[in-house]
Amino acid sequence: QTNQPNAGNILFDGQQAPYSTTSPTVTITIVGHQQNYNIIVYAENACGRGKNTHIKLRGSVSAPASISGPLVVCGGSTYTYSSSTIANTTGYFWELIPANAGTITTSGNQTVSVQFAPGFTNAQLCVNGKTTFNLNGPALCINISSTAPIPGLVSGNTNPCQGATETYTIDPVVGATSYIWTAPAGASVSGNGTTATVVFPPGSFSGNVCVSAVSACGTSSSASCLVVTSGSVPTIGVISGFINSICGATNVNYSLATSDASNYFWTVPAGATLAGGQGSNSINVDFSNTYAGGNITVDATYACGIANASLAVSGAPTTPTVSPASICANGSNLYVANSSGATSYTWTVTGGAIFYQNPPVNSEIGINWSAGGGSFTVTANNDCGSSAPFALSTNCRIAGDQTLAEELKANVYPNPTFGKLNVDFESTVEGKYLLTVMDMTGRIMHEMPVEAAKGINHLELEMGSLAKGMYMLHLRNNAGQRVVIRVVTE
Repeated sequence: QTNQPNAGNILFDGQQAPYSTTSPTVTITIVGHQQNYNIIVYAENACGRGKNTHIKLRGSVSAPASISGPLVVCGGSTYTYSSSTIANTTGYFWELIPANAGTITTSGNQTVSVQFAPGFTNAQLCVNGKTTFNLNGPALCINISSTAPIPGLVSGNTNPCQGATETYTIDPVVGATSYIWTAPAGASVSGNGTTATVVFPPGSFSGNVCVSAVSACGTSSSASCLVVTSGSVPTIGVISGFINSICGATNVNYSLATSDASNYFWTVPAGATLAGGQGSNSINVDFSNTYAGGNITVDATYACGIANASLAVSGAPTTPTVSPASICANGSNLYVANSSGATSYTWTVTGGAIFYQNPPVNSEIGINWSAGGGSFTVTANNDCGSSAPFALSTNCRIAGDQTLAEELKANVYPNPTFGKLNVDFESTVEGKYLLTVMDMTGRIMHEMPVEAAKGINHLELEMGSLAKGMYMLHLRNNAGQRVVIRVVTE
């Protein structure tokens, strides 16, 4: 219940006081004028009523919803401001903070005049209503300045292309009559509204696109800026894929590691066909059986231009590798050439006699070298062309070969051998030798040190564990001189 004389101005769950309910919760509705109320509640049961408790309610008014009037003003001038209606207020009470910012006339009315002091910069204008008990209701305040507010965020491209034209915008600024735009050095800017057009220089640049707001009383205290840096065409890297021996190959993949371009345009040379992937960073290419070679190129399109890359692709085999990579005067070797994509090999020998070839591929060749040594070149071939040649000349001289051969009078037997091999040689002095057996690829199959006596020396080698074929027996002294003898096992 309530003990005010105007108790009928307040309802409990829609009922006038006194009101009884079994619920500990009640909804209060104020239906009369502003009053101060003392709400009392008792707890009752069959044995009687307990002590009461109470709460005091004070009447109030709402804050105004809005204040109309200029937010940008000039010092020394008078402006009109109005509050929206405040229900049940006894008046409108205005305040300027700080008080020396100006003078309010006709205070107490819903509309007032404010004369701002000369030299005025910033202030708050507030208004509130009052209750019938002269209590202040909540206030609404607005910020007033002698200059336009600082503009909000600048929107636009932060990485404009060199030489590009771009548009930048801001939201309108309250009280602004125009705007001042600036751009980085070398750029030109046009427009004095919320939108500006900037033409950037053709070279690289960096800086700020800025805007200040201008009012009748001055310019905003600072500008709003957007950092811009000249955009550029990125590096797309290299094209990856096979570059040799693709004669007649199909679905050969070529690709870029980068994938951020808006488009990719590929071209392939004559004899090659783009099988798929145009427009993407990866393509497949078919090559004819007579492809003569050329460049695969790609143009990647970006906002600031086109980046390109090129890859030279040959249908011919790779330059062959040859084993062993040594030529020894007076020596004999079986050379094996290897090249990706090769169907045949062409050898040119100088200073040696060919004792073996494996036509028609000719990937293997046996050569007996003269006392002066020699040289050879070999190219790999297929239907699409020939590789660059591999060349080798004497790089292993058996010092004093001929003299040592004559002194040692080395002899092996039986040759060909079916197992055991006898080696006889005559040494003019006591000394150490090294006996080595190699296959025709230069792989060491057997090696043993020899303590030679002055005069005739006899050695026995077991060759039965070796595969049938040709081997080279090297007998070398401490000075590095050697005698090389070709041995055949059957």
